Amino acid sequence: MIHTPVKVGYLIKAFGNSGYLRVNLDKNHLNNIQKAGYLLVDINGNNKPVFIEDYKAEEDLIKFQNINGPHEARPLSDKPVYLLNKDIISDSNPQQILNETIIGFMLYDQEDKLIGTIKELVEIPMQVLLKVTLIRNEENRLVPFHDSLLISISPENKSLQIQLADGLLDLK
Repeated sequence: MIHTPVKVGYLIKAFGNSGYLRVNLDKNHLNNIQKAGYLLVDINGNNKPVFIEDYKAEEDLIKFQNINGPHEARPLSDKPVYLLNKDIISDSNPQQILNETIIGFMLYDQEDKLIGTIKELVEIPMQVLLKVTLIRNEENRLVPFHDSLLISISPENKSLQIQLADGLLDLK
C-alpha cells in the first residue's frame, strides 16, 4: 500500500501569543486528525509531521508541540495540511481514498516527461490501473499502477512519477 498524503485542511495564520494557528480543517476528517495526533506540513519542500498539542474546534484554533509563540507559528501560516492515507478511516474503502487523492494529478514517466492527467483509478483483480488522458493526443490509456513502479508523488505540485515500460502508451 502506498502511503500518500491526503489534504485535510489549511493553516491560515498565527493567532495570539501562545503559538496557536487559525485553521480550516475538513470536518469529515476531524476524528482522523484527532486520532492520528499529527498533521503533515510542507516545511522547506518536505512534508514534516507536527504533533498536535491542542485543538479548539469551536474556535478553529490548533496548537502544535514546541510551537510556543507567534514567531514560531508564523512560518506555518498559509500552508495546506495533510494526513497519510493510512491514518484515514472512512466508510469508503481505501481505494476510494487513494482515488480521491490523485485524481487530476499530472503523470510523469521516469525521464520526467509529462504523460497526461490522471482521470480515474481502476481496480481489477490483482491490479490497479490509472486511467490517464494523454497530453499528446487527448486519448485515454490505462496504465499499470503499483507501489514498486512509483518514483515520487508530490501533493503540492499535484504530480505523480512512475516507471513506465517502453512502448506501453503506444498500445491500443
